[in-house]
Amino acid sequence: MKGGKGPPPKTPVKETDANSKRDSEPKKGVVIMMGVAKKNNQDSKKKGELIEQNQDGLEYSSEEEVAEDLEDAFGKLKQKGKKDLMIVNHNNIEYMPFQKDFYIEVSDIAKMTSSEVELYREELEGIKVKGKNCPKPIKTWPQCGVSKKILDILKKNNYEKPSPIQSQAIPVIMSGRDMIGIAKTGSGKTLAFLLPLFRHLVAQPELEEGDGPIAIIMTPTRELCMQIGQEVKKFSKGLPMGSRKAKCVCVYGGTGISEQIAELKRGAEIIVCTPGKFQQL
Repeated sequence: MKGGKGPPPKTPVKETDANSKRDSEPKKGVVIMMGVAKKNNQDSKKKGELIEQNQDGLEYSSEEEVAEDLEDAFGKLKQKGKKDLMIVNHNNIEYMPFQKDFYIEVSDIAKMTSSEVELYREELEGIKVKGKNCPKPIKTWPQCGVSKKILDILKKNNYEKPSPIQSQAIPVIMSGRDMIGIAKTGSGKTLAFLLPLFRHLVAQPELEEGDGPIAIIMTPTRELCMQIGQEVKKFSKGLPMGSRKAKCVCVYGGTGISEQIAELKRGAEIIVCTPGKFQQL
């Protein structure tokens, strides 16, 4: 209508303004950020100093860390050996014959059938065995074939009967076979390899000057090193080596290496050591 008021004109909306507003709002979604974290050189340096100063006193939280540490130590030793150690041609050396198998299966164990053996292993916390012709587990200390002196020491220290790992491991190692034993802490693994070690030890001739050791026991920590050393000393009276008793020397960090080297030069049948000190020796 003429003279009437029409609707107000619409204000055009610019698309650029709407797009700008939409672009300015934060977008929702998953954001993946990738990059490389920078190492703190100062912290790394301090950590390296800590490992170097107390390498043998570290406490390990898992068996994987222990395995990595041992692998690293042996790797370094292998690299060092390529430079320093000469190649030995064993064909040109005449070695004395030696005995490996000291195990004699008693009749009570020999009479056990396969089903009886499996049932007995189930009673021993469900022992699992891999390998061919594995010896049957023993039930008492006299069945493992150690001397009367060792049996008396076992009785004196209140070792009533073999633990599951000892029942199965001792016949295997006493037979001179290689073995890997896995058992929880406090299950008696130390004595499982020490008793066969003692039997092999006393079968060797007395050490002459510059000879030895006959046995090397490597442990991941110095605490365990000292613990095994104390266990060996319990049985030292039952380990005659010619004119003297078998000697055990513990080599670990935190003490003067010169004193340990001097003790080794005086002769030792058994050495208990940690990887770091073994590498230095």
